[in-house]
Amino acid sequence: MNVEIPPLAERRQDIPLLVRHFADGFGVAEIPEDVIRHFSERAWPGNVRELKNALEAWLTVGSLNRPMRSSTASVEEALKAYIDPSRPYAEQKEAFLEKFVRVYVELLLTHAKGNQSEAARISGLQRSYLGKIVRKLQSRDN
Repeated sequence: MNVEIPPLAERRQDIPLLVRHFADGFGVAEIPEDVIRHFSERAWPGNVRELKNALEAWLTVGSLNRPMRSSTASVEEALKAYIDPSRPYAEQKEAFLEKFVRVYVELLLTHAKGNQSEAARISGLQRSYLGKIVRKLQSRDN
């Protein structure tokens, strides 16, 4: 049996529900309406997975790809919610950096429409190094 699910861009009415669902899964009870509106306005070529990663990035880093500042969107507040002082520093730093790299590369490639050469130029990374990062991320997904 094949089930066809239309792309997220064709199901914009589902975005607020998905954002709230993912936020709940991340242990966040409430997402500001302007953040939900921001997510609802994007195209999401990576579909639901990209939406989830973007929300996780916002929750971790506290910013979106446009100017938006509020007390709930500050980096410090997001980090305070993310950091567990009962866990070792090195372990948490590594986990945070892994999340940052994953989200950054996904957003970078989305911005560059999947063109790794353009993404490398934008990021200031060597094309070969960016390719290595992408392969490493893909191997972790499998």
